[in-house]
This record gives sequence, structure tokens and C-alpha cells, in this order.
Amino acid sequence: MRLSRIVIRSDLLSRHKFWFIATSYLFDHLPYLRCKNSYPLKPIMKLKYLLLSISLLGLASSQAAVILYAEYHLGEAGSLGTNKLPQDSSGNARHFVAEIGGTTALTQTTGVSAPGSTVYLDTSMAGNQGFFFGDNSQFTALGTDNFAFGVYARGGTGASATTAAGDVFQLGANVNNTYKLSLESTGWRASSANISYIGSTATFSTDTWVHLALIRNNGQTGFFVNGVQQGGNFATAPVIGAPYLSQAPGNAANANFDGHLDEARIVTFTSGESTVNIMNALTNIPEPSSALLCGLGILTLLRRRRN
Repeated sequence: MRLSRIVIRSDLLSRHKFWFIATSYLFDHLPYLRCKNSYPLKPIMKLKYLLLSISLLGLASSQAAVILYAEYHLGEAGSLGTNKLPQDSSGNARHFVAEIGGTTALTQTTGVSAPGSTVYLDTSMAGNQGFFFGDNSQFTALGTDNFAFGVYARGGTGASATTAAGDVFQLGANVNNTYKLSLESTGWRASSANISYIGSTATFSTDTWVHLALIRNNGQTGFFVNGVQQGGNFATAPVIGAPYLSQAPGNAANANFDGHLDEARIVTFTSGESTVNIMNALTNIPEPSSALLCGLGILTLLRRRRN
């Protein structure tokens, strides 16, 4: 079971680090103050752990959120519906509703790469295996800024060894300025459909997993492969619609992706959120917020042992 993630902004972490250390240092020296001024030790130690807990809670509550809008595990139990239609695991019920040849797609377990995944979707058979959502209203609510989408992909396998090209993940129909991730004969590419390329890789390695992502943050869009931006920023706002996965809108000839797909996600966030936090949410990297809960648990244990 995967839960929606809350991520810590690194700038807020550094801002609160001083206060946490200062609070800890001050109250580590309270026994000395007790000896000189005859303050009762037990109330002071309770106050110490209370303030340390407040410091941790203040850090946790001030962290910015990267929120799952939709999540498709693409293989695990319950993640594929009738005719292999991808099911949304975020709790928002944004399930794919239509397919073209998707019933012939397979699920595989050999060579899984995505963190937390055990199964992936194989669309490398002859012919087209693709899916589309079919309800634009569910995705136009994303707006045109402060969102990102990404997917793990591996090309050059099976049928795609001879046709290394195809649309991987697209947010909307084949209209101007729809954002999409694709594989071209020369490498992975992101584009604003019919308008401009956003970024691309110079080479393509067959049978190799990569993570592809488009991040739209504060009016600028960047293309990332394995967390590294490819090219510069793109300013034109997108036209958002229902997503397509391993399928070119309109089922254009030779434009469907032949390969392997895993862990597709769409997220939203506040303007100016760090790229690291956004990528962590897209790639299912555990967030350091769990360390805060652990710290609170340790403080509670120490307080009980001293009582």
C-alpha cells in the first residue's frame, strides 16, 4: 500500500535547524542551572522535551506539500482493471476508461527498476497497446501551472528494437501545446505538441530503464531524465486534457510506444516548490518526514523513561 506523500522543503529545514539546535543546547544545560538556582529538575526536564517536540512539530507543519493527483502502478494487484486499463491508486478514482489493443499488453516482473514496484506493464508486442482516460474534466482541474507528471520507461525491447519511437505519456489530445513525453529514433524527448520541443536526450540506450518527467513550476517547464534537466526552460502554458499512456492521440500510425512502463504519476504543488521534492514524489523516493515522526517517538520514549 502506498500513501500520499508529504515532503519537506529544504529551505524550511535549514531555517528551523538553528532553532532546533539552540533549543536542544539550552535545555541540555538546564541541570547546571538547577544546581545554581535550586530549580526543580523534573518540571524542567518535562519542559525540555515539550519544547523539543514543539520544534519538531513546527518543522513538520511548515513543510510544503507535493500532492498526488493521480497514480498508476501499472502491474501490481488491483492496478489494472478490465482490459488492462490502468487504475488510479491515489484515492482520487481517476481511472483510464478506454484502450486500443491494450488487452494484449502483458505484465512482467523481470528487471523491475522503479522504487517500491514489483511488476511493470509490457507494451512491446506487435501492434499497438495503448490507453486513454476519456474524461477531460478530471484533468483540466490541474490548471496550467504548478504540476508535474512522470513515468518509468524502458524502450528498445521486443518489437521496439526495430521501431524505437512512440508516445509514452501525454496530458491531453493532439492539439497545440499539449505536453507529452515520447521516444524518438534519436532519444527521449518532451514537447509541447505541434509547437516546440522542450528538451531531449542526445542518445538512446536500448533495454535501459529511465525516469521521464515534465515539471511545470511557477510559469516555467523543464524536461527531466533520471532527475537531470535536459535543455532549458519552456514558458508557454500547456493545454491540459485527459491523459494518454503508450498511445498517440488519434492512434497515429507508428506513434504508440513499444516497451515497458511503470509507476506513472501526476502531482501538484505550491509555486516555487523544490525540484528535488517534486522528483521524490514522482519517483516514489521515501521522504524525510518519516524521520520527524521517529524523532517525536524517541523524545516521547525518553520522557517516559525519565518520569
